[in-house]
Amino acid sequence: MSLPNLVVPAVESKRRIEELQKFAEEVMVKGVDYGLVDGFSRPSLLKPGAEKLCDVFGERKNSELSDAELSLLSEKKRLLSTKQKIAKYIDNLVSMIMEDPSSGHL
Repeated sequence: MSLPNLVVPAVESKRRIEELQKFAEEVMVKGVDYGLVDGFSRPSLLKPGAEKLCDVFGERKNSELSDAELSLLSEKKRLLSTKQKIAKYIDNLVSMIMEDPSSGHL
């Protein structure tokens, strides 16, 4: 069994980790960007720190959805509603048949 191919060579991974550590040391503020959370012994990333990291990595930091995501969500809701209507229709049909097996609906 062999190891999977790495997307980034080990040397590059090490360089990136060192950059991230340097960023954390120089830019992140203890108690603002990261800090201790009750019940945990190790520091946790806090929202301001997460937002800084999003800025550095060019990621979206807000919860707004894109037009495509909104469109997909709307379509998902529509399909779920249709599925529920069909399930209710089938339940009603089965109930009618079970109440009157001689109805000939089979």
